[in-house]
Amino acid sequence: MRLLATGEDIGESLRDACDIISAMLPGRPAASVLIAMDGAAAAGATIGAQALVRAEVRLRSGPSLQALARKQSISVPDLTDEIRWGGYPALALRGGIRSLAAEPVVTAAGSIGALCLYSSRPHDFGPSIGQAVSLLGAHLGVVLPVRLEALHAIALADQLRQSLKTRGVIDRALGILMADNRYDREQAFAILRAASQHRNMKLAAVAAELIRTTTGTIIPRLGMDAEPSSE
Repeated sequence: MRLLATGEDIGESLRDACDIISAMLPGRPAASVLIAMDGAAAAGATIGAQALVRAEVRLRSGPSLQALARKQSISVPDLTDEIRWGGYPALALRGGIRSLAAEPVVTAAGSIGALCLYSSRPHDFGPSIGQAVSLLGAHLGVVLPVRLEALHAIALADQLRQSLKTRGVIDRALGILMADNRYDREQAFAILRAASQHRNMKLAAVAAELIRTTTGTIIPRLGMDAEPSSE
């Protein structure tokens, strides 16, 4: 849980958490965690389960997605008898998987994902493993929303910093145009925007090039574009 709460990358944290979960359980079953919330998705898995979780995302069908959608535990004692999820059972069998167990990750706001365990042996997940999976799913339901909210806040802060940096570059270019040509701000902005449209370049990129050719200062590549008002 500490790993999930502090990791810089949610995908890497989920993969590491799956490795830990696998090591905790008898037989070291393969494990995956798939989460989806507010239009964003992430997954992590042990090496033996990575192809399976990718297949679920590609097929849009599988035990993790069903556990997530229906907020219910899923148990498949033997995949040779399974007829759900389209081509997923055959793919899992080809990968050497015979049984699996999936548990929804549920928060106060609803289901956000699922934890799934996989075994190469049929009937490998009895009641004791089921209890452990349920407990682990409950813990994930507590920590993951906090981590996802923190990552969202970090992303917003990064966007704000980039936007402010971009605006500073544009304002500097406007100042050069105004000083060299005695334009007012509206005129300078119109010229800069016209150059942006004519060259099919972002406004910030045109501004950075103007600064470079005028002053020799090289502006690092900017990932966002923001247009200041002409007021």
